Formats: sequence, structure tokens, C-alpha cells
Amino acid sequence: MMSVKRLNQQVWTMFDILRGNIGSYDYNILLLFISLYKDDQINKDDLIDEKQDIETRLKIAASNSDNPIQEYSKIIECFSTSLSNLRNMDFSRLVITLFQIDKEILQEKFSEIFDATLYQIAESQGKESTESILPKELTELMCSLANLPAKSKIFNPFAGKASFSVFFNKDQNYFGQEINQQTWAIGTLRIMAYNKQILSNYKCKDSLVSWPDQSEKFDLIISNPPFGLRFYNDLRETGGVRSVERFLLEKGLNSLTAKGKLIALLPYGFLFRGGLRPLRERLVRSGLVDTIISLPSVLLINTGIPLVILVINKCKENPEKVRFVEAKNFITPTSHPQQGKILDLDKINKLLQGVDKNSDVRIIDRTQIKELDYNLDVKRYFQEHIEGTSLGDILSSCEVTRSNAPKTGKLIRIRDLMNDKIDYNLDLSVIEENELNSNHCREIKESCLLLANKWKTLKPTLFEFSKNSIFINPNITAF
Repeated sequence: MMSVKRLNQQVWTMFDILRGNIGSYDYNILLLFISLYKDDQINKDDLIDEKQDIETRLKIAASNSDNPIQEYSKIIECFSTSLSNLRNMDFSRLVITLFQIDKEILQEKFSEIFDATLYQIAESQGKESTESILPKELTELMCSLANLPAKSKIFNPFAGKASFSVFFNKDQNYFGQEINQQTWAIGTLRIMAYNKQILSNYKCKDSLVSWPDQSEKFDLIISNPPFGLRFYNDLRETGGVRSVERFLLEKGLNSLTAKGKLIALLPYGFLFRGGLRPLRERLVRSGLVDTIISLPSVLLINTGIPLVILVINKCKENPEKVRFVEAKNFITPTSHPQQGKILDLDKINKLLQGVDKNSDVRIIDRTQIKELDYNLDVKRYFQEHIEGTSLGDILSSCEVTRSNAPKTGKLIRIRDLMNDKIDYNLDLSVIEENELNSNHCREIKESCLLLANKWKTLKPTLFEFSKNSIFINPNITAF
């Protein structure tokens, strides 16, 4: 019998047939082909008739199967564009290679082979991919934080490729929503690969406009919402909410049972961005924030931003306390250069379960969080106490204008600030005019001291106002 290693090599051979002949986004059709073959939905005779387009041939083959699986008709349609990009010659080569695979071992080890193919495709797409797939270790960590009893109800908005469905028990009721049709199709194939379709309800829907009715409650809401998604045009469907993080948390809290949890993977900026301060205050004051885990920026394939896992718990043992975890010491390198680094799941689980006592966990009273103006930046709670004077006690904030910015202007960034004890004046002559985004810049119309509020140095810089305003981004504070 063919070994799993040899079988994976044959799948990689199919991958090589596609490479350079179609776009990297279209590589996902491999997942469709191996799934159809494993489920006895296709045969060679139905696939060789080149008078029909490839999509039609696959549909005919699936309908002619001795045991046709109804879902495949819609799944094949979701790959329509990718299939149309495939040449008949390459398709024939794929079919030949596919039917050389030992079906018995493919069926026995299919979930393992499916995920190996899925991650290989994701790595080949790299940062070109608009949709991330979470590393298995990160997905498993988030699911383990739920600690769910049997037969719990789980909702997974913005579900992507149904990563979270893989790690829940078969007796859990999983409900997921994903707007992108091909991504939904891949997620459906993945659920089928793990034989979890019986208790799974995975729909191709937009969670922004098709959130479940508020009368339906869930024991867990778990999500990795799209990073940076904001709503500028029609806000009626989102209740006026402008960020996906706020939408997820506000909708999610209303959809949890009395003992429910919400677990979300969010950009690190959620912890301190000014516009989300009222939401953070409400969550902390209500005793809902259970755990915050800071993650480094090396875990995802398609983005380098730092991340945070936020755990909301409506039934905390101690509402007065919040657990902060710094996970940077639980990252290990891999042998695969494209994969970068991964979470050491065993070590971080021991830490979270209290088996290992060390300095990477802080239990913080919410009165201390209030003193820091509900800034949840994990690094703040790991700093040594420093005696000093708050800048707010000796400086006055500069008056800034947050809207009605012109189309272009001199936008000052941290790199434009000085770091020189002698030459500390802002030199406008070397700063070019740039297009301005009124949602991310503030206008300065008076002389002021500019300080960087990000990275390691303040870079104090004096701006002397004469005729023309300058514009600063949120990483700079004016006094």
C-alpha cells in the first residue's frame, strides 16, 4: 500500500502541474479534485470528453456517481472561475496523476492529507493571499480556551476555511458563516474531510448583515474577523458601528448564553486605539474580560502585524481580575522557511493551566486598568514600576482638527521627527506633500512640541507654525 509520504508527493506533483499555468488563487481546485476522488464522485470516462467544459464534466461525473453527494454540485460551482482558467491539457495531466493515487490510503488518512495540501497552497500564495488561514497551533489554542461542555452551541462568524470546526468534538453543534463563495466551498470540503458535517451548519452568508436572530443564544462565539475592515458608506446594517472588532463584540455579547464565552483573534491595536476606549471600559467595568494573550507578528503567512487573543467570559470566577499573558517566549522556529515560527502549544497550555509558574502571566485588578485609562496594552502590565511625572501633568495637549482635511498636505510621520538634542526643529522643506485620509490624520494650526507615542524613543521635535498647517497621524502626539 502506498505510504502517506508517497501519496503527499503525488499531490505535490499535481501542484507542480498547476504552478505557472494558473494564478496562485486557483490552486485551491486541488482540494476539490482530491475530495471528489476520495468520495468516489468522479471517474475517468466522464472526465475525458473535451467537448464539455471542465466544470460541466465534473458535475456530470458527480451526478453519475453510484452514491452522489448533494453538496458537490454547489461546491463545484464555487470553483467555476478557477476551473475556467485551467487548460484541458493540464486538466488531463491532473486526472492521470489523481487516479494513480491509492484511494484506500487516501480515504484512511484524508483529513491529514487535505490539511497538508491546504497549508501548502496557503504557503505558496504567501502575502498575495487576501485571506489568511490560521496555523493549527493557534486555532487549537483558541478552541482549548473555550473549555466547552458536551453538546454546546458554537457560532463562528467570518468563518474563513472553517478552521475552528476541526478542533471541536463531534458532539458540539457548530454554526459558521463565510461570505466568500470559494472560501466557503473549501471550508465545507474541510468539514467533510473530518466527517463533521452531521452537527455542522456552515453557510455562505455575510455575518455583517445576516447575524443570527438575537433570540438564538450560543455557548461560544469564536472568530478571526478580517483585519482592518471598516464601514464607511451604508452603516444601517451595522447599527452605526464602524469597526469589525466593535461589531463582533457588541453583537456577540447579545448572542451569548448567561455562561457563554467569546474568543476572538484581533489586531494588537484593539487594546489601545482611542476610538475603542469606551468599548474597552464597558467590558472591563462589567467584569467580562477574562484573558488577554499577546502574540508576536510572526505567526500568520499573509500578514506581519502583531495579534492578540481576547477572551470574554460572562461567568467569570473573579470579575475583579483580568489575566494578561505575554506569549512571545512560547514561539519556536520551524524547519520550513516560509512557515516562520509557531506557537509551542504544550508550554503555553501548561502556563494557562497554572502548571508552570513564571513571569509571563499577570493577574491585574481592574482598578489598575482604570488608572491606565482602560488601555489594555499587555506590555504596560509587564513593565517595572517607574517613579516619574505624567506628561499630562506638565504639558497641555495641542488643539487638533480631526475632519475636513484637504486632499493633500504635509503629513508628519514618526520618521520625520528629530532625534537630536541640538537640531530639534521640524524641517518642513524636506517633507513632501501627500494624499491625506481625514479618518487617520489630525490638523495642527499652532506651534507645538511633537512626540512619538510608538516605538522606543519620543523623538521630541519643535514645530513652529507660520502660515501652513501640518497633519499628524495617531502615532504622534502634539503638546
